[in-house]
Amino acid sequence: MKLAVDRVILLLAASGLDEATIYRTMREIERIGASRVTMEVEKIRHRLPAFAKHYTDELFGETSPKELERRRVIARVDEMLRHEAKLPISQAARMLSVSLMKSDRSIGPIPKFKSKQGFSDWLSRLSSTVSSAELLHHATKIRNEYVHKAGSDWPLKD
Repeated sequence: MKLAVDRVILLLAASGLDEATIYRTMREIERIGASRVTMEVEKIRHRLPAFAKHYTDELFGETSPKELERRRVIARVDEMLRHEAKLPISQAARMLSVSLMKSDRSIGPIPKFKSKQGFSDWLSRLSSTVSSAELLHHATKIRNEYVHKAGSDWPLKD
């Protein structure tokens, strides 16, 4: 039970509410009762997107270090290909797939990219068959190819 109370206290601390507001809120919770608060929490949970759960997992340390590292790698690959190399999502997925298939190293099957499921979701599925090091290596190679391409950001006019 103490762990649950600690989590609520941590959430209150992170909320940015001042001491007087927290005190008034706790009094209001006492007034409306635990069953009403629980019901409201369940309503909110059903409206929250599923991916929001990982933020609370990270906050409370319920995610393994290996999983956190995998998520960081996925975010970094996404950043390199979409933002730094400025590749469209479908092209980034295609180039990463081709690069991995041409690799000398044995890798598992490469999942098919489906744009409706999103790039991060595809990277997540891909990371279950390809090591983080391989993903970073191939993404960096593609990124460098585009970032260091000959050409100027401000071409001179003739």
